[in-house]
Amino acid sequence: MENEEEMNGFYALVDTLQHFGYPEFTDEYLVLFKELPGVISLAKQDFDWGTVPGAKKYNTALQKSMQSAQQQLLMVVVQRIPLIWIWRNNELVRRILASMHDADMGGR
Repeated sequence: MENEEEMNGFYALVDTLQHFGYPEFTDEYLVLFKELPGVISLAKQDFDWGTVPGAKKYNTALQKSMQSAQQQLLMVVVQRIPLIWIWRNNELVRRILASMHDADMGGR
């Protein structure tokens, strides 16, 4: 909620909820709605997650996991590069692929 006029409109709408007659809309429950703008404002603020206990351990484990995943991907690429080179530079493979392509295209 950006301005006071919007806030007042919001509070007026919250106050009308009690007129629907639902037992869940107690005064204590409706107060929670009135706290929402403040909670949303706090949620939009930057927060230094590094200050949370255990964050350093979590970040270290996450970084190691990401490095491991990158290394595994690199190994797959390194293992496949020679195969790709062989396939692309092999005349027989080229002819087979070309004929498969022609067959898929209906001989066009």
